Amino acid sequence: MKTFSPKRIVSAVDLSEHSAYALLWAARLARAFEAEVSVVHAAAIQPPLEFTHEEIDRVLAGLEKAAQEAEGIVGDWARGYLPEDVKWSTVITRRKPPEGILEQVEQLDADLVTMGMRQRSGLMRWIIGSVAEGIMHGTRRPSLICRYTGQDLSRERLPDSRVVLCPVNYSPVAVESLRVATEVARALEARLVVMHALPPDKEAAEDDEMASLCAWVPDDVRGACALQEVVRRGNAAAEVLNYALEVGAGLIVIGAQHRRLAEASIVGTTTERVARLAECPVLVVHREEE
Repeated sequence: MKTFSPKRIVSAVDLSEHSAYALLWAARLARAFEAEVSVVHAAAIQPPLEFTHEEIDRVLAGLEKAAQEAEGIVGDWARGYLPEDVKWSTVITRRKPPEGILEQVEQLDADLVTMGMRQRSGLMRWIIGSVAEGIMHGTRRPSLICRYTGQDLSRERLPDSRVVLCPVNYSPVAVESLRVATEVARALEARLVVMHALPPDKEAAEDDEMASLCAWVPDDVRGACALQEVVRRGNAAAEVLNYALEVGAGLIVIGAQHRRLAEASIVGTTTERVARLAECPVLVVHREEE
């Protein structure tokens, strides 16, 4: 099983509490894996189309100064959350998010991306994709989605997880997500719970399914960290969300199988629902449909 050991973590920030929480998680994982954090902020300003060439030149000159000021502002903000033992730097992109963030993720060759997701409700939540969702759909790097709900934002007390939950369905992307979950659980000294959700209408004994799950988990995973296997019956996303609450999971690691639809990338419904609705951070591990 290939080892997951991130050395470059990109944390996309907009100076909100959501991105502050994601930055703290970036710091926690950077400390665990001895990685460096790149704090990336998108500050895009486009001159109006009706501007003359002279006016555009003046705007561009102003943007250069604004970018320098933004780097200082973002740096001061990040310094308030990042512990002194974590190596980090700031990057300002003049492209709008999520495109500017995705560009930096590739240029920096990031092993992991962290970002905050704002809570939405109602129809607009499904129609308007957030920047976090845009990054999740646009990258193939592991992506940690964090939602701030009043957690401690002190750099003196970084977030942690004593239980890492990894839902699996025996697919190739589940193999990848289990690999990542194993290394994260080992680095955090957490218990790894590998969970399989049976469809409600599937005629199978749960004891038989438990045996299948135990046989599917590789031996090297068992030796890497404290491990528990669980089988539940019901809607996959609902069971993952409910069980995460039951066991107090501090982190969910789940696979995302990307399917191409015209120019868009579509992520499976279960992963989409878990990433949007989970109360704890969700680490999405990506795989392109073959």
